Amino acid sequence: MAMSLLNSMMVLALVGGRSINDRDLHISRGLESVAVIENSLLTGFAAPTPRESEVALQKYITEILVFEESRVLGAQSVTGPVLESEMTKRKTGLGSKKWNQWLVSLDATEAEIRRRLEQKLIVEKIIEERVKVASQREKDPNLAMQEAQKSLKDWLDQLRSRYRVRRLAPPRFGDS
Repeated sequence: MAMSLLNSMMVLALVGGRSINDRDLHISRGLESVAVIENSLLTGFAAPTPRESEVALQKYITEILVFEESRVLGAQSVTGPVLESEMTKRKTGLGSKKWNQWLVSLDATEAEIRRRLEQKLIVEKIIEERVKVASQREKDPNLAMQEAQKSLKDWLDQLRSRYRVRRLAPPRFGDS
């Protein structure tokens, strides 16, 4: 049996009743970029900077908040062809051998990665729609973007409060 590159999993935050750990961040970062997966396989998941680790954690907390809200409202889905296209793009970009190494290193299944990718795509779609709607309220393009950003920030602050985000530990990757 292959050994996971993650020696231990530290719970970094709680969002509602859901915990976020190192492994969650590795999967999330890997779904963003094939280069991140390749680097993690070479470096044993060492993150280049604490700032990048913090950004990854904040992005993932936001993803969980928006996804949980979408589930409560019963909204949004991603069509099968879109999801399969995105999965194929990542697997092909990485290559079969490295893709399988990544799955083994995280003790993850392809089905789990597919669910996480679907979650990520749903969240991206919801955020794009909210920004679009908020920016349409204002005629001036500069003010429209400011309004959209403010509206999104206010909404995320409400979700953070509703789902009681609690930070437990700073994010860490590998032994760094």
